[in-house]
Amino acid sequence: MAVLKVARLGHPVLRKKAKKVTKKMLESADFQEFCEDLLDTLDEYEGLGLAAPQVHLSLQVVVVSLFDLYSKEEQEEAEKAANLIPDGILVNPRFTPLTEEKKEEWEGCLSIPDMNGKVSRFKEITIKGSNRIGKRVNLSLKGMPATAFQHEIDHLHGILYLDKLVSPEMFGFHKEIQRFQAH
Repeated sequence: MAVLKVARLGHPVLRKKAKKVTKKMLESADFQEFCEDLLDTLDEYEGLGLAAPQVHLSLQVVVVSLFDLYSKEEQEEAEKAANLIPDGILVNPRFTPLTEEKKEEWEGCLSIPDMNGKVSRFKEITIKGSNRIGKRVNLSLKGMPATAFQHEIDHLHGILYLDKLVSPEMFGFHKEIQRFQAH
């Protein structure tokens, strides 16, 4: 397959609302090849998640590297997620908070390399959509998987984590944050 070029901050594709994937698109060989390319790109860039607009295709598709996000104690939850979305690809996704409780975490983004910012996200959510072969997905998530899906789904609405910073002072270069703020 192929590694795709990642759009960086400033490219207009990152600020557009992505189009829904139709059933016809979902069934096409081109779409399935794109899904493989998305996985290859995520692997190449060593990311935890990636949205189609980040690779210059304004479609509602995200991939999250689920097994990299679950702790050893959460293996049962990881296996449940893997049964529904075996490769982490979710099509036409949306999320609903299960609680109003939020948690602040440092985030990064492949489209904003070498930078991190502190963002407040819902602690528990339900994600809905379909996997890449059209099987419906309805899954409750918490912790890092919930954070990652919220981040990636935001990309489908033209929202970057920069838009949700806790404060402007909570944004900077990854190395500097590691040295001075990340504790």
